[in-house]
Amino acid sequence: LFKDGISAHRDQYYFALVGSKGAMKWHQEIANLTRSYCNLGQKNAHLMCADCHAGAEGFPHENVNDDAEWMGTEHIDRPWTKEPIFSQIPFEPADGAPEKLYKCDVFHVWKLGSGRDFTASCIVLLCSLSYFDFIAAESKSMPNRLKRAHGCFALWCAGCNKHPHLRQFTQKLFHMPKVSSMPWGGYKGSDTMLLSKWLAFYV
Repeated sequence: LFKDGISAHRDQYYFALVGSKGAMKWHQEIANLTRSYCNLGQKNAHLMCADCHAGAEGFPHENVNDDAEWMGTEHIDRPWTKEPIFSQIPFEPADGAPEKLYKCDVFHVWKLGSGRDFTASCIVLLCSLSYFDFIAAESKSMPNRLKRAHGCFALWCAGCNKHPHLRQFTQKLFHMPKVSSMPWGGYKGSDTMLLSKWLAFYV
């Protein structure tokens, strides 16, 4: 397919591999990655990115500034000791970094990744800033604010003919046993997209 191609109707067709999308865990397994998000440690420094040395001592992966320490380590070496089976398929990026084959996809990066953290945090922040307090007599407790926030979300969904799986906003849904906890969502990717659109509209 890649070298000889196939003949069809007097034409010759060749295939090209432009990327392998998938979850980070799947990439770690199929590519024998020694550096991946699966290595992320809570206490000790671990290389956790297939593209750079983020996570190593002195290279905090949380730093996303323009001058982050890990930026100078991108693609300087391979994230495996045993070459992956996919390397047998022709794939040659211009800068000679074969790990670029393994690409992140929107579903895992946003819908089931950062998007769930972002939307949950935004909703809790808006609640804390009184954006769902409509009359003075209403309760200012977080459960009641979350209930009113969900009412606004449900109304928007009805107006847009959308059908979310989320039936309520609760502290349990946002993994916040205390109001001071750092919220993150545990909902379907489709709900992450609806919440993202609703927040853009509401804000």
